[in-house]
Amino acid sequence: MVLLKKEDSRYHAETGSLIQTAGHLQPSLLQQKIIPLILKRKNIAVETLEGSGKTAAFILPLIKLISKGKRGIKAVVITSNSDQVKRALQELLKYSERGNRELTFWAIGYKKSRPRQGVRPGAFPDVLIGTPDKVIDNIRRGVLDFSHLQIAVIDAPYPDGQPGFIKDVFFIFSKFPQKIQTLLFSPSLADRNYTLISLLSHPYIIPADKWQKQFDEVIKPEENKKVQNKKENIPFNHKIAVQTIGKIIKRIKEEEDPFELNHYRNLIKKNVPLSLRSYFSAYLFKQSLTVDTGNKGNEFTRLFISIGKNRRIFPKDLVDLFASKLNLTKDQIGLVKVLDNYSFLEISSGVAERAIAVFSGFNYKGRRISVNYARKKNNSSSSAS
Repeated sequence: MVLLKKEDSRYHAETGSLIQTAGHLQPSLLQQKIIPLILKRKNIAVETLEGSGKTAAFILPLIKLISKGKRGIKAVVITSNSDQVKRALQELLKYSERGNRELTFWAIGYKKSRPRQGVRPGAFPDVLIGTPDKVIDNIRRGVLDFSHLQIAVIDAPYPDGQPGFIKDVFFIFSKFPQKIQTLLFSPSLADRNYTLISLLSHPYIIPADKWQKQFDEVIKPEENKKVQNKKENIPFNHKIAVQTIGKIIKRIKEEEDPFELNHYRNLIKKNVPLSLRSYFSAYLFKQSLTVDTGNKGNEFTRLFISIGKNRRIFPKDLVDLFASKLNLTKDQIGLVKVLDNYSFLEISSGVAERAIAVFSGFNYKGRRISVNYARKKNNSSSSAS
């Protein structure tokens, strides 16, 4: 559990000063909890309620944090509808005037929206406020430059309120620099909006029931049940999982056919939404661990095969060859390693003798191949007998 220490007087004093400058007597419970975190430049995902002072909670520290200097957009506020755009702009104008900050703004997404403080579209204001569709429209027109962006705010709708919101936000974030402060405000951190948290690096996740309490407590993602299960509930051995990842990366670099992998990459890119690709990968990895665990009882024998990359051989080719000629299932074939002049293949021990008999002298891709038991590593390096 991460505590906002009451003795951290600097950030609490700054919060009080910002609230008083805005014309309020004291901060709301929400503002008490999150403004100090924002001032510390933390990434946060917070569940909000009506009347909790949400807009001021991000506008006030935003005005203080963005630095003047180089010409360009320093902060972006993405909100769900024209009313929210107008409200955010009004708050920004009011608080910046009271705080004596000479900032330029541009609001896009409602009928009377226009550049403020002498800013023209494409003239790179300090703060951009808009709905996703309008922001994307201006991105495609090439009038927005995010190279100096420091802070991004996502003011999300209810999960069922705007189906395309999440997809649009992910597209917009693909145009942002990687190292920025990101603030997510949402009426619900469950369901569809929860995927937006993946845009935040090491975020503080603050459910509504946490900031409504009187003590200063927030939850980091590592301690949130929705983000990470407790260790005792993890259904696999962590060490084995890490080792498996290493093996997979090694196979990709050394053994797999890059043309074939690119085919699958393009297939995934076309059919799996960007926001779900990491989950898609995690699911496939989970399935591979399950398969490996299920095959743990199988005993494999390592065979040497006198053909390799010099004949444009890839692991899949050998798997298909052995499976078809010996009527094997994929579970009866283990690891395959293809080197320049020869290869190694693990096969179920019960069919190893038959494989050697069938494939010794077999004509494959214009060359007679030999298959034999691979030598043990501690005896000598594996080679043809």
